[in-house]
Amino acid sequence: MFLSYIVMGMAIITAAVLQYPLAEHFSTSRFLPEIIHYGPLEMSLERNGQDGMVNFLIRKAGHFVMYSFLAIFLMIVFQIRPYVVKISFVLASIGALGAMDEMVQAFLPERSSLLMDVFVDIAGGCFGVILFLLLIGSHSNVPKVKGKIVG
Repeated sequence: MFLSYIVMGMAIITAAVLQYPLAEHFSTSRFLPEIIHYGPLEMSLERNGQDGMVNFLIRKAGHFVMYSFLAIFLMIVFQIRPYVVKISFVLASIGALGAMDEMVQAFLPERSSLLMDVFVDIAGGCFGVILFLLLIGSHSNVPKVKGKIVG
């Protein structure tokens, strides 16, 4: 259970950092592509400027990271066996939450609702599940004697 608190703490810290105007600190055109095609949107340095492009990229990376943390948290919290059912349930939950998030954004001014964002959320969830399985898998090979870790 302690691990779930660590994951939630990291998610809260990430959410707080994403609220900070990072575009001012990373605005340099040498790292930015000229044009980004994202679903029906076309982001360009000419039209959106450096701050707009950096803000866009940070927001999308933030979605990916937050949904990765959410997937790890759900993998810890849900005690479902077999793992195939658990993973399916976690990814379905991530997809449903991402879709609801986009539906809410459709009604907010200054926000856009895109199906591509749901795919980014699901990709983040898949990354979180894979990361969780790699971390758990690395600990499953440790020899145990009567429930205690040896070594």
